[in-house]
Amino acid sequence: MRAKPIQHLNTGYTGTGYNPVIGSQQGSQIQLYSMRLINESGSAGDLAVLQTLADDAVNVYTFNGTAVTDVTSTILAGSNISLFTATAGSGIVIEAAKKIQAFIVNVSVNQSGANTFAIQYSNGSGFTNVLQTMNVPTTFNGAPTGRFVVFFSPGNDFAPGCVLAGTDSSQYQIKFNAVSAGTTCSINALKAAISVQYSPSVANNSALEVVFSEQYPYMLEGGESIVPFFEVSSNNNKVIAFYQYQN
Repeated sequence: MRAKPIQHLNTGYTGTGYNPVIGSQQGSQIQLYSMRLINESGSAGDLAVLQTLADDAVNVYTFNGTAVTDVTSTILAGSNISLFTATAGSGIVIEAAKKIQAFIVNVSVNQSGANTFAIQYSNGSGFTNVLQTMNVPTTFNGAPTGRFVVFFSPGNDFAPGCVLAGTDSSQYQIKFNAVSAGTTCSINALKAAISVQYSPSVANNSALEVVFSEQYPYMLEGGESIVPFFEVSSNNNKVIAFYQYQN
């Protein structure tokens, strides 16, 4: 494997978290040595470094409250799927070989009202509530569309298998659903993500920094990427990183 020169990234970041700042192409790898997220939004906010998984490592199902329908190929094609419908308990199930702590969506049909949401994780015999929700929108409604991060903390009993017919018992599952009836929302893109590093309530003009050794850098496989999360979005927020391509 041939290493390329170390790259230096220093960029502004305007959103809460959707577009990757570093991405590994299929058939290649990236070694991440350090990353620094600087909060210059004007107020304190949670910060996180998220690693999104490759598309072929994630399955997505719609959930009607009792059963799932595999819509992985639909959303990979950029077509609409329901994030939730007007039916109470409806939502999605995200399935991956790795334990995820976040997912990122692009809303294509705005939510028609406010709602309450529940997030659960598989424990090998069913679903259980996440221990903490760090970020979930009050409403999935942008202008005219929006990009949103759902960020949460599962327990240490997060295990493969949720016993929902049609899902893969060897994979980890996350279930996200609208608790009450009456609103709808569609998305046309979804990324599942691992939380590499997280810090709550980072003060204005302060930073979250993650550093890895030269001997053991953080590795991104083909199709994986790094997405920063800023709870308070601002044109002034910044991302600094050092990384190296491998091919």
